[in-house]
Amino acid sequence: MDGPARQLERLFAPSLVTCPVALYPATSDSEKISFNQINRNTGHRIKYMKVDADTGDEVSNEDIMKGYKVDRRAALHFFQHAQAGVQSSRG
Repeated sequence: MDGPARQLERLFAPSLVTCPVALYPATSDSEKISFNQINRNTGHRIKYMKVDADTGDEVSNEDIMKGYKVDRRAALHFFQHAQAGVQSSRG
């Protein structure tokens, strides 16, 4: 089994002594635990579906696009080719 991948490798040089130093992640992907949401009554996994907020109908991935709701009746729609030039204002 290989050891964890090195995150950083530097030389630590206090005064006349040089010491190689390497940092490793504290956990690996194989050590991470993820949980599912389970229906208490049936024991089945919970699935999330994408549905239209007004009609309640399920929407396929092909019919979903990015946009920003301006007010109750208007929204700005972003198309795939235009998204490359849009940057988030979060910093």
